[in-house]
Amino acid sequence: MALQIRKAERRQAKARVAFIGTSGTGKTYSSILFARGLAGPEGRILMVDTEHHSGELYSNLTDYDYAEIEPPYETEKYIEAIQVAEENGYDVLILDSISHAWAGQGGILEQQDTIAGRGGNRFAAWGEVTPKQLRFIDAMINADIHIIVTMRAKTAYALIPDASGKTKPEKLGLAPVQREGIDYEFTLVLDIDRSHTAQASKDRTGLFDTRIFCPTEAEGAELREWLNSGTAAPAPAPQTRHIISAPVKPTAQTPAKAPERTPPKNKYTQPEVERIKQNTYIPNGWSTAVFDKTIEEGGAYFEDGIWDRDRVDGDFKMRMAARKAAAPKPAAAPAAPETPQITCDKCHKQLSAEEYKATLAPGIEGIFCKECLEAETAEKARIPKCTDCGKNCTPEEAERSTKRHGVPLCPDCHLKRSTAAVTPERKE
Repeated sequence: MALQIRKAERRQAKARVAFIGTSGTGKTYSSILFARGLAGPEGRILMVDTEHHSGELYSNLTDYDYAEIEPPYETEKYIEAIQVAEENGYDVLILDSISHAWAGQGGILEQQDTIAGRGGNRFAAWGEVTPKQLRFIDAMINADIHIIVTMRAKTAYALIPDASGKTKPEKLGLAPVQREGIDYEFTLVLDIDRSHTAQASKDRTGLFDTRIFCPTEAEGAELREWLNSGTAAPAPAPQTRHIISAPVKPTAQTPAKAPERTPPKNKYTQPEVERIKQNTYIPNGWSTAVFDKTIEEGGAYFEDGIWDRDRVDGDFKMRMAARKAAAPKPAAAPAAPETPQITCDKCHKQLSAEEYKATLAPGIEGIFCKECLEAETAEKARIPKCTDCGKNCTPEEAERSTKRHGVPLCPDCHLKRSTAAVTPERKE
């Protein structure tokens, strides 16, 4: 296809608006008012809610229809909501919020963790979920209606080197809970703070670039007028997929070229097969070499230039399962003989048999490593013993009894000696 060059002109367009903020900043409230201004007094608005019915709390503000997405928050449900809104003639669609499609139950991050948790590579798992995110973004961009989304905000940090050269985390501000770079897809991105005022972090229109305002219908209407002030956009050309049809024998009544057909969704076209063989696309993450063998031996799946996607994938998986079952399993390593564990009673360090024997000491109860044994011996040496009964006594008690009786004594023995010294012996 030759490159077409024309004079640049601003054309009428549909708005893509994002409201970003923490809890309680008024994202839902602001999006409804903004949507009414964007749709006009008689325009139709559809609110699609993932925030547990919070979208219905503001039904007194204006007239709008309501739908809810329940867990799991798969991107396919968001795409379906966009298609339903477009097919039913709504002027504005509110998605509140798209953070669940990324970090919610059943969202992209959870799907990636699930795939990686089945024993796969974490990077390979991204190869399966990233196309889903991209299809969701494409659905938002290409829809012929105004779309307003809300996104939860999180604190963003970066590792910044300090004067000594060491890196430390530094707070940069708030970032949306969605895939990095999501703000590139919107016409207008508004950050809302706790005082319910908004400031544009991105504005392709130039209407709100330097303004700090509380979003109302007036700002939505202002954006609608700007979008409609361009020249009318031409109708999009119908998109058709190129299909290589099966050869048709020319006859007097039949042309040599077979008509193109639109394949069902569960079919592989011949160009797709060629892309698979070139390693640019691998179905379901399986080996390209095995798929290539399936293509070569699966001639029954090919009909009029279209490959049966379900049958090819099914045979493909069976081949992989048979390959995996036939693969030799590594011999299990012999179990090591169990040896008794000897640990220090104080620090729980594991001791070898030699260390255990070397630390056996008379008068010391328990098992100790060399360091703990030295500490225990020194501790016992510092504790004075009663001369009469052998009990431990405190340094104060030992000092007091030594001054009186010349030897350390416990309180009981100290009292006995003192009593015996002042009481005369009884004569019979």
